[in-house]
Amino acid sequence: MKTIFLRTSAGGKLGWGNLHRILIFYDYFKKKKSLNTYLFVKGNKDVFNFLKKKKVKFLKINNLSLKKEELKLKKIGKADISFIEVLNPTLSLQKIYKDNSKKLVVLDDILKSNYISEILFSCQKNNNPIKKDIKQIIYNDFKYFPLRDNFNPFLNKKKKIRKKISKVVVFLGGGNYRSVYLKVAKILNNMNFRVDFLVGSERCGNIKSKVESLNRNFNLFVNLKNIPKKIFEADLVICGGGYTKIETAYLKTPLICLSVQKHQNNLAENFRAQFGIEFIRFKKNYDPILKKLIMKQNFKKRMSISNKFSRYFSVNGLDRIIRKTMH
Repeated sequence: MKTIFLRTSAGGKLGWGNLHRILIFYDYFKKKKSLNTYLFVKGNKDVFNFLKKKKVKFLKINNLSLKKEELKLKKIGKADISFIEVLNPTLSLQKIYKDNSKKLVVLDDILKSNYISEILFSCQKNNNPIKKDIKQIIYNDFKYFPLRDNFNPFLNKKKKIRKKISKVVVFLGGGNYRSVYLKVAKILNNMNFRVDFLVGSERCGNIKSKVESLNRNFNLFVNLKNIPKKIFEADLVICGGGYTKIETAYLKTPLICLSVQKHQNNLAENFRAQFGIEFIRFKKNYDPILKKLIMKQNFKKRMSISNKFSRYFSVNGLDRIIRKTMH
């Protein structure tokens, strides 16, 4: 049997995108009887509670030195392939997985590190120059963005664009973005939309009651299972500048990006250049900018963006990554 190592970190300032993306690989590999899959996670209490609730089998590596982490790998034996998905993967972290694997794959959309992996994926188009080994293979494109299985039914489904905006979804990511959600809710309060707010579980506290008390047409969902359906049926999505914008694009739904972390500015800028979407830079004052951008989303503009998404995004990026790494 082949052995797979998956390594990620999440929670707090690291956000939850890396965790959710590595879990896509975890779910895929766990279905394969010919594979032994080991998931190594560095995170906070919220992350570990989330994984336990989801009944995900994982190995906690908090407070371990890299030397002790490597000892954990050696006890299992050499992996056939390792996947690392962390914010700013260090060379020392890459080295222990490269030394204990026949093949190392790194997923990093920011591309500000040095890399020693055999294969590197940036699942978002990134223009940062990459210092690479001559033998290293690099894939740098939105088309390699992996999706959960529940997105697949919508990938080739025709999207209906309504004349006027009625349904709005606010989908910023799984991190602790309570203050941003509340700011956006207050901005949307007098705009006569039905709005669904999709949030993660990290320190969500009483945000549900705060948001829903503003307007009877506001609903807030924590860790909603049918996110693709909600987004596909929306007229407009206000999303983060990281992974959520690509998930929305796969569902052919017009969007406005709010960068909720500094590194998302570059990612959102590249996305705007390719697809003509609007975005607000990190820490900008959202009001009145957001109101103006929403008013610009007329039928013609939304139809144009949806058509661009439809032409570009049709195949789950997970399938592309598996073909490039496992065969």
